[in-house]
Amino acid sequence: VDNTAAIDTTTSGKPGPGHHIWDIFHRRLQRAHNIHTNFKLRVVWTPGHVDIPGNEAADVAAKRAAQTGSFGEPLAALTRLPFGKSALVLTHYRLLRRSATKQFSTSRRYARIKAIDPTMPSNRFLRLSAPLPRKHAALLFQLRSQHAPLAKHLHRLKKSPTPLCLCCG
Repeated sequence: VDNTAAIDTTTSGKPGPGHHIWDIFHRRLQRAHNIHTNFKLRVVWTPGHVDIPGNEAADVAAKRAAQTGSFGEPLAALTRLPFGKSALVLTHYRLLRRSATKQFSTSRRYARIKAIDPTMPSNRFLRLSAPLPRKHAALLFQLRSQHAPLAKHLHRLKKSPTPLCLCCG
């Protein structure tokens, strides 16, 4: 191999661009080792433009394989890129948001908050309340939804016969 970075990457476990190609390489290497137990592979650096018969033959074979698609595995397996971490995280948060919206729209308080703020549930409230401590954001939401756990508090003080909200039960 005439590229020291490529040699270093063969033993690196650090993920990076094109790492899925090295995963395929390692799977094939393991398969060859399982078939031929005394198989050893030694990767060494060679100067790029020196007339080494094996190096020239390897370059020709690599060019031919790249042009014809004869890789041993289906070409689709090599060209199908794995999902990126940021794309997976983004998809996960979209699914969470969709699930939360669905759950909120089936709650008993949905009609009341929808009358106050038709955009709910939205990211706008989250952005506005993000710098606030959680307890302050909860109070703000209780004021917006006109629903606060006041009845429970009054019941604890023996000022209300029931801990349930009189408006929504």
